[in-house]
Amino acid sequence: MNDKLSNYLNGVFSSYEGLQTVGELKEELYKDLQERLEDLQKQGYDDETAYAMTLDSIGDIEETIADVAAEARALQRMVMTNFSMTNLPNSDFRGVTVHDGKFENSSLQGSDFSDSDLTGSSFKNCDLRDVKFDGSNLTKSKMTATALKDASFQNCILEQTDLSSSDLRGVNFNGAKLTSTKIAKIDFRSTTFENCVFEGTDFNCSDLRRVCFDNQTLTGVIFDKAGLAGASFRNTNLRNVSFRHVAKKDILRADFDGATMDKLTYAVLKGAGANLTDVTVI
Repeated sequence: MNDKLSNYLNGVFSSYEGLQTVGELKEELYKDLQERLEDLQKQGYDDETAYAMTLDSIGDIEETIADVAAEARALQRMVMTNFSMTNLPNSDFRGVTVHDGKFENSSLQGSDFSDSDLTGSSFKNCDLRDVKFDGSNLTKSKMTATALKDASFQNCILEQTDLSSSDLRGVNFNGAKLTSTKIAKIDFRSTTFENCVFEGTDFNCSDLRRVCFDNQTLTGVIFDKAGLAGASFRNTNLRNVSFRHVAKKDILRADFDGATMDKLTYAVLKGAGANLTDVTVI
């Protein structure tokens, strides 16, 4: 009968393997039921009747287990959101969900976070060189003062994400959603932006020399005090874009051929001496 009782509990708990709290509950329950079974047998009940009465005595055990498992998993998720001060290079984090996670001051060079949900997570002062975030959701995440050289953010959601003062040389932002993204005080030379969503993106005080924004739409983007010498805006749609305090020599060397822009943006650039010969004003 003890083997039969053990097999019964194994079946009930099979969906919750790996949760320590649930495992402890299983051990305690087995001991209690074993004692209950032996007591009933001593009272003269046959094995099958004693076994049935033993199981009846525990009530709706599956509901109790589910409640304990839910609490255990919630605690497990909370513990597993803090990776600060860890050394985890070349780790496989593909497809993980970590909301408000802490990865601060960690070494994650070469790791893969592709297709993950990292909403609200913090990567301040991390080593994220060569890391892949392709297809991930990084909404409201913080990556300030972070080493991101040669990282990839293809098709990422970077809405309200802060990457200010980070090393973004060689980073791939192709297809990224950069809505209200703060990427100020950054050297963007050798960084690529293709088929991106630029809405309220803040490039304040960044070095964008020779960066290409061709054939894209920039709405409410801030280029204040940015270095734009050699930057290309060919066939780009610029709406309500700010170029305050950009050096005149940089404006003169930026390429706006074929661009379309609103009247205010046009007036600002014209006043700064930009070559707007082939620009369409809307």
